[in-house]
Amino acid sequence: MRLATIADLPHISAQAAKFHVSVGPEWPWDAEAFENIARNCISGGFAMVSDNGFFLGIAAPYPISPTWVQAHELFLWSEDGRGGQFVRAFRKWAIAQGANEILWSCRADNERVTRFFSKIAKPVGVSFSEVL
Repeated sequence: MRLATIADLPHISAQAAKFHVSVGPEWPWDAEAFENIARNCISGGFAMVSDNGFFLGIAAPYPISPTWVQAHELFLWSEDGRGGQFVRAFRKWAIAQGANEILWSCRADNERVTRFFSKIAKPVGVSFSEVL
């Protein structure tokens, strides 16, 4: 497990495609769009990679209170049991960025990840998806 570089984009993209298949969303996979986001995280955010996983995140001021910095987990995929290591590394990075809070997310039907995040964070909202 290490910080990702631009050279890791093909590997990260392949892992993200696995993530997409496992989640089974209604929207199609777009490797180019994903790689643009991953490239931005590598160059100006947080990006880590392992043999069978990756983590992408960012930190930014909250729009209505710019002194409050939020770190956002964008993608976490781990098939090699390193999810907790990714989370700890991102938390360290977020603190170094001056973040006041980290926003974690997962699908509502992912009970294992929901239990994990509930041990380190509290729920602050509910998201709903209406596919049109």
